[in-house]
Amino acid sequence: MGHSVSIPSSLSFLCCSDKALRIDMHSAEIARKLLTVVWMTFGIGLVAAFTMLLALSSRFAYGTPVVHRPTGIMVLVLMAAGLLYLGAVWIMLKNPFGGTAWWGWMLGVGLLLRLLMFSSTPMLKDDYFRYLWDGGLSAHGYNPYRYSPADVIEVNASTSITGMAKSAGNVVERVNHPHLRTIYPYVAQGAFALAHWVAPWRIEGLRLVWFGFDAAAMVLLIALLWRIGIDRANAMIYWWNPLLIKEIYNSAHMDVAILPFLIGALLLVTMARPNWAALVLGFGVGVKLWPVLVFPVLLCKPIRKWRTTLSATVAFGFTAGLAAALFLWTGYDESSGLRAYASRWQMNDSLYLLIHAVAGLFYRDHAQTLARLTVAVLLIAWVTWLTTRPQRSPQQRCEYTLWIVAALFLLSPTQFPWYYTWMLPLLAIHPSPGLLILSFTLPLYYLRFPMRDAGHADYFDYGVVWLQFVPAFVLLGWEAARRWQAAHRVAPEGYHRET
Repeated sequence: MGHSVSIPSSLSFLCCSDKALRIDMHSAEIARKLLTVVWMTFGIGLVAAFTMLLALSSRFAYGTPVVHRPTGIMVLVLMAAGLLYLGAVWIMLKNPFGGTAWWGWMLGVGLLLRLLMFSSTPMLKDDYFRYLWDGGLSAHGYNPYRYSPADVIEVNASTSITGMAKSAGNVVERVNHPHLRTIYPYVAQGAFALAHWVAPWRIEGLRLVWFGFDAAAMVLLIALLWRIGIDRANAMIYWWNPLLIKEIYNSAHMDVAILPFLIGALLLVTMARPNWAALVLGFGVGVKLWPVLVFPVLLCKPIRKWRTTLSATVAFGFTAGLAAALFLWTGYDESSGLRAYASRWQMNDSLYLLIHAVAGLFYRDHAQTLARLTVAVLLIAWVTWLTTRPQRSPQQRCEYTLWIVAALFLLSPTQFPWYYTWMLPLLAIHPSPGLLILSFTLPLYYLRFPMRDAGHADYFDYGVVWLQFVPAFVLLGWEAARRWQAAHRVAPEGYHRET
C-alpha cells in the first residue's frame, strides 16, 4: 500500500526560492543579451553616421562657398552620433561587459570609425595647413618660430625658404592668420616634422602621426584603469567618442598629441615614479602649455619628501621650460602667435562671455585684459583649492585632474570642440554626465560658419552658444548637489560609524 511523504515547510520554501532564483538569473541573462545587442546596434549606428560624414565631406572642399556646404546636415549627423555614443556609454556603465568578443567589437568599431575619417575631406577647418607648414620648415632645418607665412609670401624671408614654399604647392597661401608666427611648442613641432617626413605637405602624414598618439593614449589609459581598479571597459568612453574622431581624423587637429603625456604622467604617479612623471608631464607642456596647471595636483600633493619634490619640480621645469624659452627667444612682438592668442582670441565662449561683459562695465577699453586676468585668478584659486584637498586614492587624483581641465575648458575664451578632447581619457575614469553631454551639444559650434556668412554671427555668439553649454551646466550643478548631499547626509539616530 502506497503512502504519501510530506515535505517540511522549510524545505518547500527553499525549493520555491531556488526556483525563483533560477528564473531571476534566466531573466537577467536575457536582459543582458538584449542590452548587448542594443549596444552593438549603437556601434553599427556610429559606423553608419561616419559613413554618411565621409560622403558629405566631399562637398566641403577648400574654397567651396559656405552656402554650398551641407553644414546643417553635418551638424545633425554629428549630434545623432553623439546620442548613439551616449547611449552606448550608458549601457556599458550600467552593465559592464568583458571577454574577447566584446573587446574585439569595441576596438574594431573605434578603428573603423577612424579609418572612415582618414580618407575624408576636412570639413570647415583648415588649421592643418599651419601644421604642414611648420613641419616643412622644421624638416628642412629652418626655425618655425622665426618667420610667419606672410614673410614668405611677401618675400621677406631667405630665398631658400621661398623656394621650399614653392615646392609646398598652395600650403603656405592657405595658412590662416598668415601674419602670425607659430604658436605651437617644440614637441608639437617635432610631431609636425615627423608628419612631413612620412608624407610631405599632405594631411595623410598628420593623420598617421595622430593615430600613433591616439593608440598610445588608449594603451596607457587601459593600463591606468587597471592600476587604479576601474573596469578597463571604460576605455570605450575614449575610443568611441565621435568628437574625438571628427576633430582628429577629419579636421586633423593636433590636440590628441598631448594625451599620452597626460595619461602617462598619471600612470607613473600611481607607480610611485614622481620624477619620471614630472618629466613626461613637462613634455606635455611641449605640446600645449596648459599642463602647467595640472602639475601641483598631479605631483606636489602625493610627494612627502622635500628632496623628491624638488627633483620632480626641476625635471618638470626643464622640459616645460624649453617651451617658454623658445617663445621668449624668438620674441613676443605683434607677430607672435602666442601673444595674439593670449590677448585677444575669443570664440564659442560661455562663462568667459559673461566675465568679459562684466569687465566691460568697469574697464571698457581693457575689458579683454581684465577678463583674462579674472579667469587666471579663478583657475589659480581652483587649482590651489584642489591641491590642498585630501587625496585618498589614485582615482581621486585623476578626478581632480579632470576638474582642472574641465574648469580650463569651461572658463576659456575659446571653447572649441577639439579642446574638449583633452578631457576624454579622464572621463573614462570619472564619467561625469555634465561633461559627457558636450559630446552631443558641441557640434552646434559649426553652425557659426553659415550663420556668420549670412550676417547672423551675433545670433550664434549670444544664442546658439548657450544651447551648447547650458545642458552641461545644469547637469554639473545636479552632480554637485548630489555630492554635497552625500557628504552632508545625517546618519540615522543610534547609528555609529565603525572605525
